[in-house]
Amino acid sequence: MNHGSFTKAEINRVYLNRIESGKYNPSFNAIYNILTKFNVSIDWLLTGKGQMFLIDNDNVVNKLKDYHLTFLDQLVLLPEEKQKRLVSAFSEILKTD
Repeated sequence: MNHGSFTKAEINRVYLNRIESGKYNPSFNAIYNILTKFNVSIDWLLTGKGQMFLIDNDNVVNKLKDYHLTFLDQLVLLPEEKQKRLVSAFSEILKTD
């Protein structure tokens, strides 16, 4: 799980680690923040069933295609330096188009 993104939901890394390890149950506020900040389905969060994200055409996650997800899967497996170089290259391409 990408713990850095959970600062957006105002969830402390230590608290998140304790939830993941089963030492703590998430508070109502933590659940609410995940649901609202990340547009996550409550059914998926509580049961693991159904779609993870609510359908929202404005949400970037809902706009990703299979080949985007395949690329992202490969990107996160690269060493951090290569990830940074690729992101930098894409940023330059986006600036010129």
